[in-house]
Amino acid sequence: PHDYEPHRKYPLILTLATNTFNGISYCFLDEPQTEPVIHVDVTGRGVTGGSYTGEASILEVLDWVKKHFSVDDSRIYAMGYSNGGFAAWTMAQKHPDLFTAIYPLASSTNKDELCNLSNTHVYVMLSDSVYKGRRNPFSSLRRYGKYHPYHLDGFQHLNFRVYLKPYRLLEQMLTNRREPYPSHIRFHTR
Repeated sequence: PHDYEPHRKYPLILTLATNTFNGISYCFLDEPQTEPVIHVDVTGRGVTGGSYTGEASILEVLDWVKKHFSVDDSRIYAMGYSNGGFAAWTMAQKHPDLFTAIYPLASSTNKDELCNLSNTHVYVMLSDSVYKGRRNPFSSLRRYGKYHPYHLDGFQHLNFRVYLKPYRLLEQMLTNRREPYPSHIRFHTR
């Protein structure tokens, strides 16, 4: 934030890359939120979803930011579009203790590890046309009570780009804080 104060704790939003090594993320916020946030665009570090290299890269950036800035550990969020959305899903599923909430846009997830998101708020926009003829894998998230779906009938992959910067949704997402000691932990790994 322009008025950054080292003694104050700030929420952190990680925007995970869609591209591999060029450009910036499509989701990078260019307007101030109602409260100051640290926003990091994890771009230029290779494909950030579905690979050990991408996972290590995101964890390295997160570690560096936390060493150099005053981050509120109970308020770390991830978002991304397409491959970046897949990275948000993947990171939250593999590291369920890190993220308070995620906003993965126009992406898919590993349905076998959805239980790992039982303590993570998930804000996602869905279109039935994307899952036509298949079962929507996200319906099982409803039982955990932290699932916030928004249905957009007829949307295809590129149509979701109009929701790259959903400021009201992000404001809602920022109201969530991670519980350090949840009453239930559901975790699955391979």
